Amino acid sequence: MSKLTASPDRPRLMAHLAEFAKRVKLSGTAPELESFHYLQQQMQSYGYRTELLSHDAWISLPGEARVTVDGEPIPCITHSMSLSTAEAGITAPLTYIGAGHEADFAAADVAGKIVLIDGITT
Repeated sequence: MSKLTASPDRPRLMAHLAEFAKRVKLSGTAPELESFHYLQQQMQSYGYRTELLSHDAWISLPGEARVTVDGEPIPCITHSMSLSTAEAGITAPLTYIGAGHEADFAAADVAGKIVLIDGITT
């Protein structure tokens, strides 16, 4: 077993976590790159050869979301790679379809409606 994996150095681990927690790391941003540079420096200090590669990529940075039903806000998040609505948002009938499996959609009339599904979009 290598010295690196034999016994975790808890203070060092916490120092690394504190360093990473300093920044919000959204894909393609300067703070993300700063975190990669820190990681690269640390890996090199342990004797690993590293190479940081940059490339064009399709990324999605979800923005703010609001859902209101009968004037009451409902906690929500946006989903990566989804389209934004116009500034005014959208209004439509709400249809609950449980877990959102293919059979759930097939059994419900969802055309022109907002679909409410249990859990997180996958």
